[in-house]
Amino acid sequence: MSNSLSAQLLKAGLANKKQASKAKQEQYQKQKAQKKQKGQKGAETVSESKKLAQQTQAAQTERARQLNRERLQQVEKKEVAAQVKQMIGSNKIKIGKGDIVYNFADGSKIKKIYISKEIRDQLGKGQLAIVKSKGQYQVVPAAIAHKVADRDATAVIVLNEAPPKAAEDDPYAQFPIPEDLEW
Repeated sequence: MSNSLSAQLLKAGLANKKQASKAKQEQYQKQKAQKKQKGQKGAETVSESKKLAQQTQAAQTERARQLNRERLQQVEKKEVAAQVKQMIGSNKIKIGKGDIVYNFADGSKIKKIYISKEIRDQLGKGQLAIVKSKGQYQVVPAAIAHKVADRDATAVIVLNEAPPKAAEDDPYAQFPIPEDLEW
């Protein structure tokens, strides 16, 4: 019974010495590989923790980038608001105490301002516009209103387009609609 399987196979003539040594060598290689794997299990745990740490660091870096983008957007928003405020403040037209009520829609509310006839005519022709700044309505030239709209479209309340030119074959071209017509 003390004989190994390979020795018994040699005695029985089922295997030769070459096959026995080859089997012994393969068995030795298997044992060696198993020992290496046992040692690498600890290394795998370390590498997994390294991977986890790298993933955590990458997530933190991405979060920092996101916060930085949000801060930059807030700064840009403040800069745009300051530019709009400055453009409106330096280009507003003093309307004084007008005698004509001009009604316009601001969102879902109807607002009114008192203006003169000349300003009303210019508003109708698209030469002037009404903008909102700090909760107050200001009248500015249309060119400034376009610049304000490029930066903040919600600040422009009334900006009429210039009336189109009448076509040459229009039969009613000789009968323009009066500007002071009220319905």
